[in-house]
Amino acid sequence: MIAFVVIQAILILISVLISQRMVENRSWLAKRMLIGGDSQEDIKKMIELAVRTFNGDPVQTDLPQYTLSVTKEAGKIVKVEVETQRTHVIYDGNHKTDERVINKAWSERGAVAMNAFVIWGVIFWLGIIIGLFVEMQMSLSALEQLAK
Repeated sequence: MIAFVVIQAILILISVLISQRMVENRSWLAKRMLIGGDSQEDIKKMIELAVRTFNGDPVQTDLPQYTLSVTKEAGKIVKVEVETQRTHVIYDGNHKTDERVINKAWSERGAVAMNAFVIWGVIFWLGIIIGLFVEMQMSLSALEQLAK
């Protein structure tokens, strides 16, 4: 039992090291992950865009690829949402929440943890499958010995 725990702890450490390298190089599992958020400057531009849209002012911005959603009730704007691939800003007209900034991207540590968990899970299940195969072979050879 202790050997199993020690082996799994070593495998987890190896998985974390592999995952850190993958996240640093943005390769394999980390290749398609959104890692890191928008800059504070871009978030301020998104908030400014939401406020100006809510107030009905003309909007000019240099934000790349954003989506602007406006919610109206009785012909009056009550909520404006500005969304990029990594950040979602909600400006509420009721001023209950004022603005909410939601980061949709992974942090570096979160990406490392997620990838390490996936790598360790694959290694764990491969170990189980190999163990079952070895156990089956040993059982078959034992049955052959009994048959002789």
